[in-house]
Amino acid sequence: MFISFETLPPEARIWVYTASRAWTKEEEQKIYNSLTQFVESWQSHQRPVKASFQLVAQRIIIIAADETNFSTSGCAIDGSVACLKNIEKELQLSLLDRSNLLYQHENEWKSCTIVMAKTYVQEGEILPNDLIVNVAITTVAQLATQLYQPAAESWLKRFFVLQT
Repeated sequence: MFISFETLPPEARIWVYTASRAWTKEEEQKIYNSLTQFVESWQSHQRPVKASFQLVAQRIIIIAADETNFSTSGCAIDGSVACLKNIEKELQLSLLDRSNLLYQHENEWKSCTIVMAKTYVQEGEILPNDLIVNVAITTVAQLATQLYQPAAESWLKRFFVLQT
């Protein structure tokens, strides 16, 4: 059951996915349509899930579920992943690769693998104040303050310490 993102309670569960590249306006409309169709029919144990989503910066998908009355089952979560896999296939876009790190450098969103992150820090491609998308957050309440983190305050901080 699609609901407005703004009406979700602070404790609503979220999943954050980052894209390997920016999507176009046309692709954004396809993503929006696919996610709307999915969320409108999303169920957990034959009960409609109150859910919503946001598309951010042409690189980030946030799916949210209100778990006030019941938890989202594993099968329901699998359904959301299946929807994202369909989007990936249709648009030739990686969304589910958790080794993808999305960061903002000089006002441009870029990505690299987490394996390459140390090298990017050492080469100055990722700077201490560059913003990193935190895909580990799990609630709507965390979105406002924890979706973006300065690299030096994220898990990358250990690489900046090595530079000094």
